[in-house]
Amino acid sequence: MENSLQELNQLATLAGLLGGFGFTAIIQLLSIERKGKLITATIIVFSTATLMFLLALLMFVLTFSA
Repeated sequence: MENSLQELNQLATLAGLLGGFGFTAIIQLLSIERKGKLITATIIVFSTATLMFLLALLMFVLTFSA
């Protein structure tokens, strides 16, 4: 039981780190001056990935608190 909790803690930490990196990537992409279809598609993909990581992190937190 303790090993599975440690593995879930590691996954939650990884999801939090990836969500943070994704969020900073979105901010950097929004701040560049070049605009176009490729940049817009990249922002949408990074936003979706970041949302998935942050929802996974929220799920881990809610699971551990219950």
